[in-house]
Amino acid sequence: MLGTLVFVVAWVFFWWPRSPTVAVVGALLSLGGYALVLALEGLAAARLNRGDAAPPAGWQGLAGAWWQEIRVAPQVFAWRQPFFWASLPDDVDPREGPVPAVVFVHGFVCNRGLWLPWMRRLRSQGVPYVSVNLEPVFGDIDDYGPLMSDAVRRAQALTGRPPVLVCHSMGGLVARAWRAAEPDTPVHQVITIGSPHRGTWLGRFSRCAQRPADAAGRALAGGLGPARSADPAAGHLC
Repeated sequence: MLGTLVFVVAWVFFWWPRSPTVAVVGALLSLGGYALVLALEGLAAARLNRGDAAPPAGWQGLAGAWWQEIRVAPQVFAWRQPFFWASLPDDVDPREGPVPAVVFVHGFVCNRGLWLPWMRRLRSQGVPYVSVNLEPVFGDIDDYGPLMSDAVRRAQALTGRPPVLVCHSMGGLVARAWRAAEPDTPVHQVITIGSPHRGTWLGRFSRCAQRPADAAGRALAGGLGPARSADPAAGHLC
């Protein structure tokens, strides 16, 4: 964010004497160009998902999602995650109670700072939580298993109960890959938010070292739960 602001100031300083129009347009695109990208992504998703069994969001729903995304994205990626990701530490003191602890699992190119509003809410309600930072950022989804095992172990130690896993985007695939590798480790429930369980259209263009979400989602699409579960979706809420 700071780099963008420096670039905008330099751009305006250079172009204003030559062409105020170019200066203004360049500054607006630099600061708000991500909103245009998100709009194009939303239009592409609406077109590509026309055959999906889920009810369509409609143009009003798409516009609302786009507005929320452009409003929240700077808060998450330019504020919470780079500067305040460690401001609310995980719970470490065991406590008695009927409610299981929560394990937060973030998505691609994020960190635990994504969950700060959720952490504040749980703290106010007395619900313990732990979280993971999926590192290295471009690692293979299957290699995050030890991080998941440690988080689940710490969460269960807080209450003595199997925890609830709350996962966003790629985090849902990480949780499913971990459950497939450790099917005997108990969890109370797995909640996934926006996870590409059957792959993504854009994932096919990935060339990074990480197993793309498209490939990971399709590889796991045979069942949401452990392979030995009688009900593949048991314990999952998507």
